[in-house]
Amino acid sequence: MAKDLFILSFAMMGMNSADFYDASVIENGVITYQRIKTRTRREDMAEMRVRIEPEIKSLFEKYSDPPGEKVFIFHKRYKSADIFNKMINKGLDEIGKIIEVPDLNYYYARHTMATLAANKVGIDIARVDEMLNHSDSTLKLARVYVERDYSVLWRANRRILALFKWDSLKE
Repeated sequence: MAKDLFILSFAMMGMNSADFYDASVIENGVITYQRIKTRTRREDMAEMRVRIEPEIKSLFEKYSDPPGEKVFIFHKRYKSADIFNKMINKGLDEIGKIIEVPDLNYYYARHTMATLAANKVGIDIARVDEMLNHSDSTLKLARVYVERDYSVLWRANRRILALFKWDSLKE
């Protein structure tokens, strides 16, 4: 499960484990959620929309909770988002020992996605920041006037996903 969640996070623009745990809205293959970490500090409630790309559809289906109250089944398996995150990191620590990556943890997925986006695919840092659903205070006013277009983020994410062969995930 830890490996699967790492892959899902990477492929879903660095989605946090707490947001996987809490996400409750999916429509037409797009998950809409408010980022737990920052939703109370932002006027837009840190809303994010992430598209389920074909490469990860089988992983998404493996953990989906239709027609449950949440998008994923994790709320049924773990008492809290914190426990869920601890279990992911415990699994990733074990994987890290096997592949000789010390202290491998869930945030490596976010960091790797952002690094590849900027350094390998050439996505500008402001767009990477938006993909991570960070709030940039220097763009705060512009965000009031400019309607957010998630398709721009989804196209950027496609460029990152194109770096890899995803055949091993297909059933």
